[in-house]
Amino acid sequence: MLVLLAVKKTRQINKRSDFYDINQHFSRRRVYSAVYRNYADNCRGNIFFPPYRMGDAMSDVFFLVVGIIISVIGLLLIMAKVTTYIKCNVPINATVVKLEIEYTFFRGVEHTHYRPVVRYVVDGKSYTEEAYFRTYRKMKYPIDSEMKIYYNPKNPELIRFVGHPFPLPLGLVFLLIGAVLIWCCFL
Repeated sequence: MLVLLAVKKTRQINKRSDFYDINQHFSRRRVYSAVYRNYADNCRGNIFFPPYRMGDAMSDVFFLVVGIIISVIGLLLIMAKVTTYIKCNVPINATVVKLEIEYTFFRGVEHTHYRPVVRYVVDGKSYTEEAYFRTYRKMKYPIDSEMKIYYNPKNPELIRFVGHPFPLPLGLVFLLIGAVLIWCCFL
């Protein structure tokens, strides 16, 4: 800003053709350069306050906003799992009735995934639900085997499988990355 002001004033002096004093021009130039020099000295920084430029401010704001967004996503994933743990609190044994087969292709290689479908009975009514997770091993959940699940007593269709904490670790990773980005803004 000060540099632009100095350049503008110098141009104004150069435009005045009448009563132009060369000494006045150089004295003003010295004053503006001294002002700019003091401003530049203040911008250099020291051990406690690093140099600050406009680009740094933009990157700080960017990292702060991205850190907040990633942290909020992490908190939402954690809260989803915690509310599932709170709501689905009645244990029951469910029977694996079939395995849904899914085929995926990755880099030209076909992979087979198995997703168990379980059946359980609550208050005389039978429910059949497909698991939200999948496995590569067909024999991990054999048909007619028992597995422990927890269901929501108010809505028995909502279930939670024991030993599958899917969104919780992902939420913790997002929360950690977001916290580091936010922390870096204040260094």
